[in-house]
Amino acid sequence: MSMSKFSERRGKMARIRILMRRLRSYFRENWGAPAIICFMALLLVAALFLAGGMEEIADAIAVCAYYFLVAGVVLQIICYVKFGSKKEND
Repeated sequence: MSMSKFSERRGKMARIRILMRRLRSYFRENWGAPAIICFMALLLVAALFLAGGMEEIADAIAVCAYYFLVAGVVLQIICYVKFGSKKEND
């Protein structure tokens, strides 16, 4: 492996580490984000099932997605109350 390929790979790994740190920090302060991401994914899956003509399955998935949305919003409100005052003081 040449030195330039090694330095390219090292640079990519450094960028991935920085991204992972940012994501961890984001999810620590936004507890509802994973639930909201699940909501969006489930809603997309429900739309695909609905387009395939499987209304009953799509409906069940959409209901589950709604529960994830409710949980995510509740968690976001809790985080806002917990971390919101700290950000305003900074």
